Amino acid sequence: MDDRTPLGFNVHRLPYDAKRMRFPFFSSAIPAPHIQVGREGEDTAVRYLRTLGYTILGRNIHVGKKDEIDILAFDRSEKITVFAEVKSRERSGAYAPEMNITWDKRTAMARAAARWITQRNLDVPYRLDVICVSEGRVVDHYKEIESD
Repeated sequence: MDDRTPLGFNVHRLPYDAKRMRFPFFSSAIPAPHIQVGREGEDTAVRYLRTLGYTILGRNIHVGKKDEIDILAFDRSEKITVFAEVKSRERSGAYAPEMNITWDKRTAMARAAARWITQRNLDVPYRLDVICVSEGRVVDHYKEIESD
């Protein structure tokens, strides 16, 4: 029996990272499908916000150990900082993207926004938005969601 892979590597001599249970050279060259859908959704949301006149200040900002801000923007018309969460679906179907905005997620969004502002000693008005993307287009934009 031949122990070679289709690429010609000897299976028993491959550098295997047991802790991560993966081969190092097969790692993140191609992102998982759900990661790719999320990235494309965020790109679509950024384009959408720019058409509304928003200034994009940052993307995928990690705050604390587990909180993340998908899009940080400034709404010039209302003069307010916007912390936006993007929910994406590859296709419309079983349920809408906004179905994943749970109480826990809203609480995490509020915590991340407050922490980001506090870390910078800012006293600025802000709001939490959710942008829903399905099939490559923005289908809903919820402004000023509540975290309670």
